[in-house]
Amino acid sequence: MQKTMDERELALRLRENIKNVFEELLLNIKNVALLDFPNHANVGDSAIWAGEKEILKKLGITVKYQCDLKNYSAQALKKAFPKGPILIHGGGNFGDIWPAHESFRHQIVTDFPDRKIIQLPQSVFYQRAAEREAAARIYSKHRDFTILARDAESRKIVTDEMGLNSQLCPDSAFALNLRRSSPPSADVICLKRTDSEGGLKDDVERYASLNVDWLADIDWWGLRILNFLENLRMKYPRRFAFFANIRKMQYDKLARKRVQYGIDILSRGKVVVTDRLHAHILCFLCQIPHVLIDNSYGKLSNYYDTWTKDSDITFWAKTFDEGVELAQEITKKDGLMENKESGSRGIRA
Repeated sequence: MQKTMDERELALRLRENIKNVFEELLLNIKNVALLDFPNHANVGDSAIWAGEKEILKKLGITVKYQCDLKNYSAQALKKAFPKGPILIHGGGNFGDIWPAHESFRHQIVTDFPDRKIIQLPQSVFYQRAAEREAAARIYSKHRDFTILARDAESRKIVTDEMGLNSQLCPDSAFALNLRRSSPPSADVICLKRTDSEGGLKDDVERYASLNVDWLADIDWWGLRILNFLENLRMKYPRRFAFFANIRKMQYDKLARKRVQYGIDILSRGKVVVTDRLHAHILCFLCQIPHVLIDNSYGKLSNYYDTWTKDSDITFWAKTFDEGVELAQEITKKDGLMENKESGSRGIRA
């Protein structure tokens, strides 16, 4: 199959798309608040954060206040940033699968009913209609709340089922300019979800030397520094600005380290087999061939159908067994591009 578009060209288009959406929503804005730093080990969430900060930097926008779930304070936000837009970190937690993040979003729109609030690009999924309807009632009360949906199906849920204002926007991690960190050391590696979104329960132990996830945190000192800063902030509240500036640098440092950790994992393989969306995005950006297996509710296929379906280094399988078999064939041949269009392997369920 002939390429329709080079991956680098597509990445540039998506990067420009993100920048344009942010620029339109933040026209003439110089300062913002950015909430919900992903203070956990998941590489994908840190890639999103790093991408968000990169976009804001390019637009000349300064982040005046930022926090994670544990140290959010409406009073501190008002003091540090009395007026202006509030941005909520993007990802895949808009819905009822990750209730802590959903509750946090509810809290923000309730605490700041008159401030412009933008939910940065998210996948949206509700398992229960009652939860979706309850959330819609909360969000609809806000005067200026915009949700950036990172795939067409998510936007349909937000717009048609919840009646909320939304725009389509690629995942913020596409703002990053990435490359492999090393030559591959194995033909195939599996990066498989071990959390509640894992779509398959395949036993991949026979691939034990290739089977990993990226939920192990790699910077204990960074986490200890954040905890130490939070303790100091609570003990000396009048020095909030000083501790907040240090925490801001630590957030960004942690995010960058986690992204590099993820790239180092993916770079080990000539081909990667994964059910993680950001493994797809990072592989795409690093030009690493990869085979996708969908997560529990179609997050990867929804994103692929919306943005990356023209990729010639992305393949599909129904199970990790099929994915590893296809990946092994890809390492032996120059492509297997025909599997994107026909045959039992390389086809999404």
